[in-house]
Order: sequence, then structure tokens, then C-alpha cells
Amino acid sequence: MKLDNEVFERWKLWIDKIKKDLQDILINQQIFCEIRAIAIQANWSNIEETYNLLFCNFIKMCYSAQATVGIRRHLKNNKNSISLKRLMVQIKNCSSQFTYDFYLQQHPATPQNIHWQKTIFSDFSHDGITVADDIINADIQNLETLGKKVEDYVDRQLAHLDKKDWNDEITCNELENIVDRLSQLTKKYLNLITGDFCSHLAPQVSCDLKSIFRTLSDIQNQE
Repeated sequence: MKLDNEVFERWKLWIDKIKKDLQDILINQQIFCEIRAIAIQANWSNIEETYNLLFCNFIKMCYSAQATVGIRRHLKNNKNSISLKRLMVQIKNCSSQFTYDFYLQQHPATPQNIHWQKTIFSDFSHDGITVADDIINADIQNLETLGKKVEDYVDRQLAHLDKKDWNDEITCNELENIVDRLSQLTKKYLNLITGDFCSHLAPQVSCDLKSIFRTLSDIQNQE
């Protein structure tokens, strides 16, 4: 694979789609945590009394399915799809061509930008001259490790009904940690490709989710 301007522009398109895909997971994570705090933790005794565990399990299953399938998308290196792993593999395959000089062609230095290019490039290079394939490979292995349990869960419980029982589980806290680590990896490659210095990916949910439950409560009281 030859690294040129066309390839780098394609990577920009990919990392933007990857960012937006992960942001959808992060938004749903925020909504799930809010609902869990408002409707479940704050009203647990009422939920137990009214047998509304079915609703709680529905919310949990919807969130976990969306999050785990979303994570799994970025663990695949499929030629017909975009994923974080596929982007990382292509960068690794082009590492000997991915020089600091080439990087400056994509993001030219100016007196105003204080040479941020060198700072970002140093996260991917030992000598400051060429991207190191072992650094990219370590990130790929990290991605595979953090997503292994999720991939098994989706393949054996969601996408298919495996003949063998899946006796493991993924807790909400564990899933939140996996999403956070995936976000950190995504930010690293987003900064490299776009030079945006992204500090966090999670959009803030601006609407007041509590109003939904207040409205429902008001309707019930009127009845």
C-alpha cells in the first residue's frame, strides 16, 4: 500500500466516521446512567413493589446491545467496512512511509501553531522521523484485548445463539470502562489524523431527562 495524499484524506474521512460512531455510544451511555440514577436507583423500592424489573431489564438490554455491537464494529478489519482497527492496520502497513516530513505536508507548520505536529507525531515514533510499526501494533493488541470479552458476548449471545452456554457476563461498570478505553485510543488517532487536539469525545446531553419522568408522574397523578 502506497501512502499518499489520497490515502491520508481517506483516513480523515474514516476517523470522522469512527468519532461519530463512538459518540453515539457515549451519548447512549450518558442517557443510560441518567435513567439508572433517576428511575432505578432513586425508586428501587417502588420498582420492587410494582414488579417493574421488566422495564429495568429492557433499558439495560437496549443499552448493552447498542454499546457492545458498536464496540465490536471497531474490532474488525473488514475490507468492506470502516473501523478503528482497520485504520490502525493501514497506518501500521504504511509506517515506513509515514515520515514526519510527510506529516508536515498534511499539516504544515506555521508561526502561529507552535509546532504541535512534533508533539503529536512523537506519540507514534521513536526517532521523530518515521512512525514506528511496533507502537501501532501495541495499540492494535490493546484494542483486541480490551474488546475480546465484548466480541465473544456479541458473537455468542446477540448475533448468534451459540450451542455452548456463555457463562461469563459483562457488568455495566466493565462496559463503561471498555468504552472509556476505546475513547482514549480513538482520541489518539483522531489527533494524529486531524491535528484537532481532541481532549474528550463525549458530547454533553443538554436536555433534562428528569422532565420525562416528572411528566409521566404528573399524568398518573391526574388519573
